[in-house]
Amino acid sequence: MLWFCFFTPARAGEGGIGDLLRYWGGEAVYNSHDRHPEMGKVIAGVGRPAIVEAEIPVAWCGRDRGLRLAMNIGQRYVIAQGTRSPNSTDVEDNIKRPLPAELVRAVHVFPAPEFLTLSGCSDWHYPL
Repeated sequence: MLWFCFFTPARAGEGGIGDLLRYWGGEAVYNSHDRHPEMGKVIAGVGRPAIVEAEIPVAWCGRDRGLRLAMNIGQRYVIAQGTRSPNSTDVEDNIKRPLPAELVRAVHVFPAPEFLTLSGCSDWHYPL
């Protein structure tokens, strides 16, 4: 399963994406790799953090979430026309099928300038 945020990752902040980028994947969000004295260092040492920009077909998203994403697109249009909205435009979702390479726009690997801008990690309390 691949998880995507349909907004600039920096908006999630260190608390939202820090462990995901440090400890490699969704398990880091729900598990306690960062607090394990041995495994935390091992997992953090594997590879380098990356942010992948991709085109995700709305139809590939979860049934309810895909509808929410479609409604969010409409909400963004209304906001762009000058109407205020109390709802957040930040949407996350997942797909459960392989993502073809032609839908990947770019891969930004730490410490590339694009990665630093997209993640906002230069301002984090605990650097990558």
